[in-house]
Amino acid sequence: MFEQHRQKADKCCKDEIAQIFAKQESNLSLVRKEFSRKIRPIQDRIDVIEKEQDEVNARGFFYKLFHLLELFKLSSENKKMKLKLRKIILEKDNKLKELDSFFDRERLEANQRRDDVIYNLKKEIDGTKRRVTAIEETLKSNDYYGAVAELEIIDFLKKLPENYYVISDVSIRFNKMLYGEYIHSVQIDHVVVGPSGIFIIEVKNWSSQFISEGNFPDPYKQVKKIATYAIRYLEMSLT
Repeated sequence: MFEQHRQKADKCCKDEIAQIFAKQESNLSLVRKEFSRKIRPIQDRIDVIEKEQDEVNARGFFYKLFHLLELFKLSSENKKMKLKLRKIILEKDNKLKELDSFFDRERLEANQRRDDVIYNLKKEIDGTKRRVTAIEETLKSNDYYGAVAELEIIDFLKKLPENYYVISDVSIRFNKMLYGEYIHSVQIDHVVVGPSGIFIIEVKNWSSQFISEGNFPDPYKQVKKIATYAIRYLEMSLT
């Protein structure tokens, strides 16, 4: 999936850069034409001046002497026209460089947008992978199995008749030693009280991996112990 999105981002960037190049060439062409219209008449005038200068210089010393003022005017105009031409050419070169710099930035920004898309996509995919890993680890955990079992037993207990009462998450604290053991507290998942008696329910839902390890207490002994302590607690409380 990432590779497909990366290729799509690359193609979009390539298409955008191609459009930028086309736009750049179009703008440069317009600038060249604009300055060509300015340069052409000046260059033509310079050519005419230099041709007239050559014609005067080719006539000999005395002819040049009689046309010295004309040569001076031609030389002065030639210098002015060439100075004007250099200014226009410099203006054209600066304009072309400015356009090149502008479109270079456009291409850099297009590449940066492509890199940002790829970076954000990779970041999103990495985040999704972490969330999937966390969910997978949760689904394998004993806490998840325990929560599923709690929900199932609650749904089951809801089906009991109305004359049965369910007390969930019962905690009993002890301040005395009972049967040679000092127990701080006892926690009971559910206590069901009804016409047929009082029932203590301890919910277990172990994963196959947890069971295969074999390192777990006997749930029947645990319920029996809890019931014994609870009854003893009630006896002590009533006496």
